[in-house]
Amino acid sequence: MNSKFFLSVVIFAILILASCSDDQVLITDVGDTIKQEHSQNANFIPNQYIVVLKNDALKNIDARYVNQDNYDQLKQEFQSEVQGFLSEKRIQITQPNEVFIKVLKGFSATLTPSELLALQGDRRVDFIEQEQVITVEGNQSLAVSCADNLSEIVPCGVTKVQGGMPYTGGKKAFIIDTGIDLNHVDLHVSNSLKFNAFKTGPEKGKPQDLHGHGTHVAGIVGAIANNNKGVVGVAAGVELVAVKVLNKYGSGSLAGVVSGIDYVASHGEAGDVANMSLGGGISSTLDLAVFNASSNGIWFTLAAGNSASDANFTSPARINGPYILTISAANCSGNFASFSNWGNPPVDFAAPGVNVCSTYLNNGYISFSGTSMAAPHAAGVLLQTNGAPQSCDQVTNDPDGNPDNLICIY
Repeated sequence: MNSKFFLSVVIFAILILASCSDDQVLITDVGDTIKQEHSQNANFIPNQYIVVLKNDALKNIDARYVNQDNYDQLKQEFQSEVQGFLSEKRIQITQPNEVFIKVLKGFSATLTPSELLALQGDRRVDFIEQEQVITVEGNQSLAVSCADNLSEIVPCGVTKVQGGMPYTGGKKAFIIDTGIDLNHVDLHVSNSLKFNAFKTGPEKGKPQDLHGHGTHVAGIVGAIANNNKGVVGVAAGVELVAVKVLNKYGSGSLAGVVSGIDYVASHGEAGDVANMSLGGGISSTLDLAVFNASSNGIWFTLAAGNSASDANFTSPARINGPYILTISAANCSGNFASFSNWGNPPVDFAAPGVNVCSTYLNNGYISFSGTSMAAPHAAGVLLQTNGAPQSCDQVTNDPDGNPDNLICIY
């Protein structure tokens, strides 16, 4: 595993420094700290930036010792440090939008061109990246009601990956998404662990799902078995942690997503699984956050994306690592889904993602399609196998000519 991890670090470094094509521009001139990564998938937010600091900048918070017991306190301390740093640069901001202390050291803020230039020239700044919109990777236009609370079914996708047994391990599943329906009768949602990136507005407070996507993803991972209600998840009954980073429209900011990953990295433990059925344009910040969070043994399952194109041009799907799986979609017959992104690398496995029946808002059940639905099948498999997934078949009609293996438990 050590050699594999070292190789992944090397590949990751090369990917960050050399990911440049006709559709994107990465400025890496000596002394230039601004990364402007443009791709066809990116939806940039004007005047908003993420500033990533060098590890020895400001207060020396050692990420190895950041945990759920001191996380909130250290974030407050670091926010004060950032405010002092900005005041020193004569940047008048009441407070940064977000601060990050575990997966990377940095913050997000709204900046004028002159303020951006001032930060660019500071030796403590590693790089600056423009904010962008991150969205769900599912297709709700195909949504249809599929189950009820009067009986229980095992969806074909759960059967395909050989799941559905009650989960008896002690690990958790972090759902980095639109939140979860916290009161759904078919889900075991954690009361003690929860995160909401929205600090103001109608979506602040509890990480309640107002969209439905996160609830659907959560049910695929771990809907409860043997309760005569709705559906069964791959790792049935596993503790689900709501990490709300997307709003009722299924979108959010890059900084909000990174803050959610920061929470997972500080509150999770080796063997836990974090599912990310979301994506956007290429982002070094997002890639780095996922990679660093996974380095302590927390598994990440990533949706490959739904644009029927190369997954190497979307983040976080493009990242590889010893504890990272990028998942393409197939139907229950093993045919590659027409909408699914492809590419080897970064795709590691395929999983069912067509007409997937799972939990929905208000104790409902509905079918969605997308790589959003494929990734949580893999998350459940990782939980049931203690991180040792198997391949039970290969997909047909894979566009890249290198058929993805279908993930399964045995």
